Amino acid sequence: MKILIVGATGLIGGAVANALSANHEIISAGYSDGDVKVDLGSKASIEAMFRAIGTVDAVISTAGLAGFAPFNKLDDAAYDLALGNKLMGQVNLVRVGRNHITEGGSFTLTAGILSRDPMPGSV
Repeated sequence: MKILIVGATGLIGGAVANALSANHEIISAGYSDGDVKVDLGSKASIEAMFRAIGTVDAVISTAGLAGFAPFNKLDDAAYDLALGNKLMGQVNLVRVGRNHITEGGSFTLTAGILSRDPMPGSV
């Protein structure tokens, strides 16, 4: 399979890429490094990434930005960052990517450890 891993150079994405690379072709995508560059906060960047790589069999996202602070310390910009990057970035990976994935392909979107083990400052 040809698998696009967004966030492949990060801690979790790197582990996913290493686990899959023995049996699959991996395309790594990241904000500042990887086989292709992508800014999840920009739909145009996501579109450019898919134009550059063509068709894939699977997309895995282990990326996305969000601020960490107590609830009463987060300002509008912190919420805008998380909503525009982590949430809409993954939504747009699917919206744009559906036209670049093979029949029967898959999307895997991750939420990270905070979905199971919340901690102070992770609102």
